[in-house]
Amino acid sequence: MTPRVSFIVPVRNDAARLGRCLQTIVASRGTLGNVEIVVADNGSTDDSAAVATRSGARVLRLPNLRVSELRNQAASATTSDLFAFVDADHEVAQPWIAAALDVMSQDDVGATGAIYEPPSTGTWVQRMYGLLRGRTIGHAEVSWLGSGNLIVRREAFQQVGGFDATLEACEDVDLCQRLRAAGWRIIGDDRLRSVHLGDPPTLRALFRAEPTEAFAMSASLRGDRRFREIDEQVTAMLRFPGDRIAQLTCSFGAHDHSALVIVGEKGRIRMDPAYEYASALAVETEITGKKPQRKTFPKRDQIAAELVAFARCIRDGRDPEPSGEEGLADLYVLEAIQRATETGRIEPIQRISRRARPTKAQSIRRKPHGMPDLVHAQPAGRE
Repeated sequence: MTPRVSFIVPVRNDAARLGRCLQTIVASRGTLGNVEIVVADNGSTDDSAAVATRSGARVLRLPNLRVSELRNQAASATTSDLFAFVDADHEVAQPWIAAALDVMSQDDVGATGAIYEPPSTGTWVQRMYGLLRGRTIGHAEVSWLGSGNLIVRREAFQQVGGFDATLEACEDVDLCQRLRAAGWRIIGDDRLRSVHLGDPPTLRALFRAEPTEAFAMSASLRGDRRFREIDEQVTAMLRFPGDRIAQLTCSFGAHDHSALVIVGEKGRIRMDPAYEYASALAVETEITGKKPQRKTFPKRDQIAAELVAFARCIRDGRDPEPSGEEGLADLYVLEAIQRATETGRIEPIQRISRRARPTKAQSIRRKPHGMPDLVHAQPAGRE
């Protein structure tokens, strides 16, 4: 007897991509009569529910829940043998259901799926994001799979208690770890292809998400009069949407140094120096199996460009961008870091809605210049 499958699709205000997602699920279902689609609507105010209904899906209205709890409640509302968790910004391949049933016919397999793929017409940022994430090749046992493209056996899901509803991120990693600890196998199979349309299309979208939580510690050198009223150094950890953690250290007493390192599963990007405005910058890219690349950016006059930009805003009566909103968002982050150093706890960061963002079109370049002539002054350090 063919097992009954319930597709569980969480959504919130994503009607357009939800429609495409459901179309691919319906195409994969074909003439199978034992497949249902359940859309878990997390309080959408757009046409997501209507799109789901027109596609023949059953809509569960479950507002203001974490996505882990959203999936759990949707699963508990079905009686199917298999739960197919597919996110609204995914498109599954035509043989998806047939392949999933084939893999799950093995009694010791608790879950199967495949690593998300970037869209074929995506930007270079999306393609690079997909390259760093990796790709499922063939059929093999894996340690975990993402919950946006994952089918789980009901018996296994209930045995481990489903997704941990206290987690806001990495709930799929946690679920897979508990499944394996309970003796179930997790299989990656490239027939269960899924294109993830939600990957950030630009570097701005990738790196400009605002942090949601902060944890921090501070330290000062004992007996150093310079730091009687301020911390000599602060180290903070920031949680960003999309299962990302950033760590930063700022020191007033350490050697002059600035660097930025972004590490993914398959490579890293390093800028050193990263934050200097009076020297050239360099970017190094390393990807597993690829030759490292290095690109340099010559020194230029950043201060002169800023003065030109402000002058144009005054002359044309325009608001500057970056604006005060950008600075306010930074202050909220700094306030949360300061609270964390005082309380020793993870502190939430107040959110701010941005009306605009800087764009590449605002770029202003000015050539570098040497040291200016001093007027009635001596260089620093000279008596």
